[in-house]
Amino acid sequence: WLSDPTHIGPSAQVVWLIVGQEILNDPKEIPLPHEFILNRDLLAQLYPSFAEGATPFFTLNWIRPRNWRSMANRYRTPSFSYCNFFFLIAGHMYRTNWGIGHDRVLRHRDAIISHLNWACIFLGFHSFGLYIHNDTMSALGRPQNMFLDTAIQLQHVFAQWIQNTHALTPSATAPGATASTSLTWGGAVALLPIPLGTADFLVHHIHAFTIHVTILILLKGVLFARSSRLIPDKANLGFRFPYDGPGRGGGIGPGYWQELIESIIWAHNKLKVASATQPRALSIVQGRVVGVTHYLLGGIATTWAFFLARIIAVG
Repeated sequence: WLSDPTHIGPSAQVVWLIVGQEILNDPKEIPLPHEFILNRDLLAQLYPSFAEGATPFFTLNWIRPRNWRSMANRYRTPSFSYCNFFFLIAGHMYRTNWGIGHDRVLRHRDAIISHLNWACIFLGFHSFGLYIHNDTMSALGRPQNMFLDTAIQLQHVFAQWIQNTHALTPSATAPGATASTSLTWGGAVALLPIPLGTADFLVHHIHAFTIHVTILILLKGVLFARSSRLIPDKANLGFRFPYDGPGRGGGIGPGYWQELIESIIWAHNKLKVASATQPRALSIVQGRVVGVTHYLLGGIATTWAFFLARIIAVG
């Protein structure tokens, strides 16, 4: 099991961390997960700004729970993605008297995917092409022809415009409105934007490429869940999403969940602790439910592991 790369990661990040804490520390000193909800003082040890509970949220004192909000923001993006996913699925399953928009998205899925396709191709070739150009010029001993701050500069036109707009915004507000909430670092007010150079330009376009590819993969899986066309004529040959083989028959290869379930059933049959049942391939819906459950439980376990690590670090 640990030889599988898809399992060694969760083991190193969750299992070993939790088991290691239980070995190095008395289990009685390690709080249980529900105690973080019931005991506010315990949570305040990890996040001091949470000592006042939820009062700052309802009194609009946003600066008080700053470190708690910074942690919440990390989970906001995947949570928003899940909401969009269930929004599409629920809108397709339950008919209502008013349209919620999912049908329009499904009707235009070909246009959406095709636009994302050319956007990803464009970003991929150009962003990586800049690095290939730099590597080639460096290998030829021509640093003056490289994309560098000291050679050929690439300026952030739009990013600099946004930065200047944000820098000028406080002066347009009421006098003293930001006096008590300005962030300070080393005694200086951190208000001016960070200067961006050519290296930032290159990296940001790589980020744009990876983000667009991620969106393409997610939308492709959701919008074409019933008729995938990753290969243009794949659907015409009887294939469907994701690994069902011709005509819902045999599979191209079992997934790791399928292998786990089959191994558990084999062990139960071998030990005579369960009735003799033949393993069946998971349906698409069952596979998604198992995958989402795996993801959510893994997130909960990982969060608890980091809570424990922070407890040990804080003391």
